[in-house]
Amino acid sequence: KKITDTNGNGLTDVGDVIVYAFAITNTGNVDISDMTLTDANAVLTPNPATLLALPVATVDNTSIIASHIVTAADAAAGFVSNTATITGKSATGKVVSDTSDKASISGNAPTITPVVATVPVLTKTASKAEVKRGETVTYTITASNLVGGPFQITDIMPPGFGYIAGSATVNGIAATPVIAEPKLVFAGIMPVSGKILLKLKLMASTTLGGGKFVNNAQLIEPVTGNVIATAQATVMIMDEPVFDCSDIIGHVFDDKNANGYMDIGEPGLPGVRVVTLDGTLITTDSKGRFHVPCAAIPDASIGSNFLMKLDVRTLPTGYQLTTENPRDVRVTRGKITKLNFGAAINHEVRVDVTGKAFDKNSTELTAKWANGIDKLVDLLCQNRGTLLFVYHRDNDDTDLADARLSTLEDTMQFAWKSGTCSYKLKISSRVEEGK
Repeated sequence: KKITDTNGNGLTDVGDVIVYAFAITNTGNVDISDMTLTDANAVLTPNPATLLALPVATVDNTSIIASHIVTAADAAAGFVSNTATITGKSATGKVVSDTSDKASISGNAPTITPVVATVPVLTKTASKAEVKRGETVTYTITASNLVGGPFQITDIMPPGFGYIAGSATVNGIAATPVIAEPKLVFAGIMPVSGKILLKLKLMASTTLGGGKFVNNAQLIEPVTGNVIATAQATVMIMDEPVFDCSDIIGHVFDDKNANGYMDIGEPGLPGVRVVTLDGTLITTDSKGRFHVPCAAIPDASIGSNFLMKLDVRTLPTGYQLTTENPRDVRVTRGKITKLNFGAAINHEVRVDVTGKAFDKNSTELTAKWANGIDKLVDLLCQNRGTLLFVYHRDNDDTDLADARLSTLEDTMQFAWKSGTCSYKLKISSRVEEGK
């Protein structure tokens, strides 16, 4: 026998052709005539397959062949079994016959040919792994180990990709798909040597966000509609600074009025260091400015938060922050976001107090000290600072000393809130022994 590998896959599978050759030998002592060869599982050539005569001790091994095309049933069984029979007559009219055997003239064993059940294979590749918005990608879909046909290939485009009309070819011939987005359907394709080669081009939308985009393909048996093989190819949309990044610009400024906002005329503070979450260190320039290029690539649909911190150790001596630290701002793709830090000089005003500031054995301030509260408010308004009351107890009762300090703090807080100062005053106090 000889096997013709019609799909070129190196296997004996569906669609391949098994060709049988016969050697017919007269082993008797009389001539045989009117011979006919039959084979129920093959097509004979010639047909009918006859020999007029076969003399004693002669062999005919060239005049008759038979062929069998491997079927799906053969593949399911795993083999092809073939048996042929030769029948003839002697000169006296006696009918003689014999059954074929591959290995022995006297045997009757069928000829067995193993068959492999072929599994269709589908692959898909992209012409590039990384793609910019607006770029074109060529996809190549290859189906192999195909038997029969026609077949259907469906390409499922990823979101944001569009088919370029006129770009598709099937086995080198221009093809037009039926478009039902996101699907491109190529129907009625006949394999060539057991293969289908489909090429097409898709364009990435200019509005796509970054990340991975998967293009899927399906090989479909059109009679049943069954998907018999799948494949996919993945491309990465690269982030682009102009469209995807969010830049941060800002100042570290001298907050003269301590209101937390950079008002007109408030200068920047040079040489102050700010830090991002990823550890990037930036130092302000001579005008207190800083810039973080492509500080973040925010979520394309809702944006993201960006956190930044100021290193207070790098502030000029005497300065304290008047704004939050760290600061959290909302950033948007392709947009510039401002982020400022304010700081102001903070003076500590210390007021030493004794029992003479109060009425005897009372927590009420004397008239002189009560009038002095308003002067203290004016002083702190003009020069931002914190206030420290130090009460020298001497022989005063401890509870009375504490009560007097509490009165001082409450009186100062009331006066401060009643005034027009723009910042929150921090007041602390303590008791010391002696005058």
